[in-house]
Amino acid sequence: MKKIAGKPTELKNVNTSLIMNSIRARGNATRAEITRDTGLSHTTVRVILNELMEMNEIISVGLDESSGGRRAERYKINPNKRYLIAISIEEEKIIYRIVNTLGEVLEENTKIIGSLEDIEIIINTIEALYRVYNNIEGIGISVPGVVTDDGYLSGIRMEDWKEIKIRKYLKERFDVPILLENDINSASLAFYNDYIEKNKCDSISLVYVSFTSLGVGAGIVLNGNVLKGDNGYAGEIGFIPVGNTFLNAMMISNLDDDEYIQVIINTIKTISAIINPSVVVLGGSNFKYYIKSRIIDMYTREFSIKTKILIQEKNCNYSLEGIKEQSLRLINKEVKLIRN
Repeated sequence: MKKIAGKPTELKNVNTSLIMNSIRARGNATRAEITRDTGLSHTTVRVILNELMEMNEIISVGLDESSGGRRAERYKINPNKRYLIAISIEEEKIIYRIVNTLGEVLEENTKIIGSLEDIEIIINTIEALYRVYNNIEGIGISVPGVVTDDGYLSGIRMEDWKEIKIRKYLKERFDVPILLENDINSASLAFYNDYIEKNKCDSISLVYVSFTSLGVGAGIVLNGNVLKGDNGYAGEIGFIPVGNTFLNAMMISNLDDDEYIQVIINTIKTISAIINPSVVVLGGSNFKYYIKSRIIDMYTREFSIKTKILIQEKNCNYSLEGIKEQSLRLINKEVKLIRN
């Protein structure tokens, strides 16, 4: 591994992250395995492992069988060192998970909310989880709107947008890092990572389009990075003009199946002409799944800019999975290395 230059504290943080990543990737590892994975010296690995053991970040799982020499000690991440609360705010409910530092889900449940402004239910849910789980060190929430400093903006019509100041209220109650992310951005990144892993392919461009009663939104992933735009408004395709109205208003009007299909196809055409993505994903609680084949067939016949159209299955909550993965990096304090 190429040597990394920097201040002593920065180097130690990088080295610690490399060691933790090695153990996490293997499930458990010996000092020799970590040394090979990271390229760090035996001394550096030994010193940092001892410190991690003292901090209870890692635990020993015993000694390997002897192969004639000294038996090697094997280490794994302490899964219960810290916990994370991941929440997905949806149309009439919230879904939450308690997750340990390895990403394992310890609890998942749903709470009904009266409206997006029903912040007190979310706060009460979090407080109840604090009473059960020690060491909660982060809260991640996927929200149906544009993220702001205090919370997020949401509304079908732009003139109806309200700021839901959930981050402001949570900061007043809980002294942990709080991550807010747009729900479609979270879903698009989780779907992207799942697609890349399942198809064993290199990075692609992907647009994830979700149709719900809260509006139409898109997550745009280019080479593994979510495109958010200058102020976080990228992907708010519900405000694309359609005739003398806009897409959000059109989708909540009384469209018959043929009209619905044409609006969806025109939306995909617009996305394809501007971004030319490898994949467009369609789904959401208000998506008409029963005419998905007609949508794909008609788009393929009508438009010469080709893109692969996939349908997100109803039972996959990519938004919750996405905010979980993003928040894990927050509480695990991972150092991301960028290769030049």
